[in-house]
Amino acid sequence: MPKLKIYVHYEEESVDKSKHMVIKFYVPKKWKEGPVEKIKEFFVEEYNKKHPDNVLVLRNVRLGRKVGAPLERAKVKDCIQNYDDLYVTSKPDTNANTNASSYGYDDRGLYVPNPPSPPKNDTRRKDFDERYSRFDNIVCSSDDDEECHPNIEKMTWRRLRKKQREEKRAQQEKRLEELAELAEVARAELDSSDARAVAEAKKTIEACRKEEISIRKVMKLTLEDVCKVTDERTMVSANASVREVPTATKKEDEAEALESFIKNYDSELIKYIECAERSYAENKEYLQSRPHLLCEQCTGWLLLRALEAEMGGDRGRMKQIVKQYLQLQTVMDLAKSTKKDPRDFIVRFFSNLDRDPKNREKFMVEVEDFAKKIQQRAADKKREEAEKRKLAEELGLDTEDGKYEYQELTKEERMGPGGLDPVEVFKTLPKAMQEAFDKQDIPLLQTVIANMPKEEAAYHMKRCEDSGLWVANRD
Repeated sequence: MPKLKIYVHYEEESVDKSKHMVIKFYVPKKWKEGPVEKIKEFFVEEYNKKHPDNVLVLRNVRLGRKVGAPLERAKVKDCIQNYDDLYVTSKPDTNANTNASSYGYDDRGLYVPNPPSPPKNDTRRKDFDERYSRFDNIVCSSDDDEECHPNIEKMTWRRLRKKQREEKRAQQEKRLEELAELAEVARAELDSSDARAVAEAKKTIEACRKEEISIRKVMKLTLEDVCKVTDERTMVSANASVREVPTATKKEDEAEALESFIKNYDSELIKYIECAERSYAENKEYLQSRPHLLCEQCTGWLLLRALEAEMGGDRGRMKQIVKQYLQLQTVMDLAKSTKKDPRDFIVRFFSNLDRDPKNREKFMVEVEDFAKKIQQRAADKKREEAEKRKLAEELGLDTEDGKYEYQELTKEERMGPGGLDPVEVFKTLPKAMQEAFDKQDIPLLQTVIANMPKEEAAYHMKRCEDSGLWVANRD
């Protein structure tokens, strides 16, 4: 059994503070099976040695916690825990000329747990006790705070006490099961013809019954034990109109969903960008009245517009769009992390920005950081387009109207109808034929072929047809 360290205080307000005293000591092992009265006797003896001018009379004081009944008659192991604070206080009306036992104390001055019964005509007190006695064993975690030592964190103490109650509850329930099995076996013996066995069975059943009653009497109850769900339902107003958020469910539907979204809410999106120059309160009201903007299609559209503005040289407008984008994206991220509707976080997000200037500063730092990413992406995109334009010009495509696209194909994708790669075939052609294909000059190609030997010309043209460089006119 672990050591039991306790603190015993004497801090009567009616006594001078110089007469107050605190003793901390380890309870001897042999005391743990005995009554708490032993601890009180020890404290009174030590106190009287130190303060002979203010002697404490054993029968005129009691020992307990700050709140609750005295503990003298209880066993130490049942009611005292490690690092408990106990208080020695004067008994009420100890100077009155009345019998101490009439106030719940015996002749030795010890507390009697069961106070005297009220007079027969005091029906109100009796009714009160009967009505509220069923709540005596109900335990709430907040009740543990009264016993918490000041050096222990309250939530840690609550968890510890809860664990102790659960362990004790498990032991009690296990014992009840054992008693039920024992009583069941004893009941089977009642049909025996042996009178002695029947008598023993009755004694066993009675003993099990009494022990079960005693266990249930002290068993602590939680709210889950005394409460139950009798009816559970969800009510939705008949006039409720919840607008679905338009979000693409499949990857192949994203382009179609974005096109449909822009078509339906183009004007609202433009007005939302204009809200960048307004207050956060106005932005909040705008989104509250248009919650359908809280979707992936809207944030995707804003990113495209921000990129276009930066590539067009309008950096100020790009930052405005980024600001509006981050407002939507932050609200959506908050909702996603908590698995709730994004509309629930509109007020919370903008209230945080309005309430604390530091929050606004942090948000604007995020805007600047994201704007730098847009600038980098715009520079990369410009470089990519310049490279594509250069390749298109090399291929002889018209780049003035911007309707061109260069895309490098794999070898398998380049294969012609005869199974040859046009790139490899082009490299094997005579330079004169390569020049004709580069210029797409058919008369020049015919002249080159006419000047070549017939077999060589047929060989090269056959390879051009198999690779797709030349499509013969079948007519």
